[in-house]
Amino acid sequence: MHLRVQVSVASLGWVLACCGGGGGGASRDSGIGHDATPTDGPALRCSTSSVDLVCHGSIVTGRAAELDLLVYGDCFCGHSLRCNARIASEGERRLDLDFELCTSGDEAACTACLPEATGRCSLPPLAAGRWRVRVGGLDAFELNVAPAEVSGGSSTCVRPARTAAECPPVWPGEPWAAQEACFHTPRIAERRLRITFRDPCAPCGYLGPCITETDVNTRTVRVLPNLLRGDGCPVCAAVCMPIEYWCESAPLPAGDYRVIIADPTGREGMLMVSERPADEREVCLPGPAPVGP
Repeated sequence: MHLRVQVSVASLGWVLACCGGGGGGASRDSGIGHDATPTDGPALRCSTSSVDLVCHGSIVTGRAAELDLLVYGDCFCGHSLRCNARIASEGERRLDLDFELCTSGDEAACTACLPEATGRCSLPPLAAGRWRVRVGGLDAFELNVAPAEVSGGSSTCVRPARTAAECPPVWPGEPWAAQEACFHTPRIAERRLRITFRDPCAPCGYLGPCITETDVNTRTVRVLPNLLRGDGCPVCAAVCMPIEYWCESAPLPAGDYRVIIADPTGREGMLMVSERPADEREVCLPGPAPVGP
């Protein structure tokens, strides 16, 4: 039987942040827009945004690096993501990122909607180690900075956690073992792989960050969904609600891949990525058995 105690109404924001994290994220608009004038074009209309996916290759100490950014939504046309990155604390390895969704404002000329907007974020040179990254002032994910160049064809995509200031998370996160981990195969080459986790009862805490590591040399996709607990915050509400939560990889070249779910179950599946379109089927890898009453 799933029993949870709601201690106070003040904890509701944390419960919603924890249990409402299953959907794809549209941009979060602050409601206050401003003009940003690039050096090579007209003024842009920008507003504060979240991001749904942050991807990068190996990040090496002392070198500038870039993050690829993506946000999902209902209709983007001519939109792009902009980023401001700054070191908050060198000694504590803390990095602050702020994102904006920008457009030239000429939506009337738009002939088709896109479900995503993209952008890039330039990072300053960082010291080696594990960096805690805050998005909009809230803990979101971590970056590993290597002391030297790492050879190979690996890439990492992170779905940031969305935490709340009134209930700060405890790091590091713990692996979350959902009842099902599902993906579709075969996939068309150069598209991202989405892994959907389903569970009949949302966990207490913040889902994320979800880390997907792809190695095209070994043909492996390793997925680690994390759960962050609240630091001394009230536990979740008494109602047990089903949840879906997704993670995504970088675009995959053609080939056969092992998909490894790096939670305590260690479950695996096979994925075929083809140059030509083919009929897809959903593959679901079972996790731990549901807890009975």
